[in-house]
Amino acid sequence: MICGEVLDRFSELGGPYAITFEDLKMNSFEAERNSFLEMKHTLLSDPRYQGKYVAVRDGLILDVDDDKVELAKRVYDKHGYVPIYIDRVQEKARIYEIPSPEIRRK
Repeated sequence: MICGEVLDRFSELGGPYAITFEDLKMNSFEAERNSFLEMKHTLLSDPRYQGKYVAVRDGLILDVDDDKVELAKRVYDKHGYVPIYIDRVQEKARIYEIPSPEIRRK
């Protein structure tokens, strides 16, 4: 039985066991993101991390690289497919503008 099926069985019981596999994954990811945000100021003051991508797991920096994809490959190869937060250490968050279709009325 896989992990998701086990959690689904516990969810059926209700009470303190009411948790889904998706909840567990999201909570783990959010915890890693919060760890990154808490240490971001310290990372910004360290030239080893400025402008680079870092991989965070359990509140620790696992690895750092200029290339996000190479960093992800290396970290997942070493630690397995577990919740890891990867983000760039930079002062301002990058803002993406995504165009959406517009409806023109005659």
